[in-house]
Amino acid sequence: MTMEAVETVRTVRRRYTSKQMGDACEMIVAAELTLAGIPALKVPDNWPGYDVIAQPFDRPPQRISVKSRTYKKGPAFVLYMNHDEFDWLAVVILANDESNQRAVYLIPRDLADKTARRDKPTAKTADQRYWRIDEIERRFGRYRDNFTLAVFELEVTTCSENKAGTHLGQRFRFRVAARGKPAERKRKPDMDTADRREEGLLAGAGQASEDDCQRSGLHRASRGD
Repeated sequence: MTMEAVETVRTVRRRYTSKQMGDACEMIVAAELTLAGIPALKVPDNWPGYDVIAQPFDRPPQRISVKSRTYKKGPAFVLYMNHDEFDWLAVVILANDESNQRAVYLIPRDLADKTARRDKPTAKTADQRYWRIDEIERRFGRYRDNFTLAVFELEVTTCSENKAGTHLGQRFRFRVAARGKPAERKRKPDMDTADRREEGLLAGAGQASEDDCQRSGLHRASRGD
């Protein structure tokens, strides 16, 4: 039996409310952070912007917004509001069966903003930022169980290093400093806007013409300097 068939057959009715589920997931995130060496606690209900506050030993307090969902394929989404104030987005995906399995992703706010889908500025939902539930692992698998709130650094590719020859200027690729392995993704021909944004191809600082590159000296190698 395929995994899809198992997901369909074993889907069961929940024995808890959405509020109970949300509270439990917030407590899970706070507990896992604490046991990983970052003391954290759940803030009171309806606290604006975030759900958990954490205190790393090497940084100021970190605000964490927790979003919990039951796994589902297709048009089911994880979303947050652009005006919410938080530093990390914790996405908790629960299995849709009786296994009680779950996956927790702790994603930096700036990366969430860069990769999230969004509607037109004139739409009533323009303030929403979202992804489909079934694409969270593909996009943020390297942030799974990131209970140490690992610091991410940027790896820069200049125009002269861009094999595609599209002269994009500085293209940003994320990698986990703690693991030291670049998490590179191959660009697909049918890549949508959100995917391209994830690769950094649409980042404002990452777009530059060939003239801009030449003026900034990024083509020194090609000129033989």
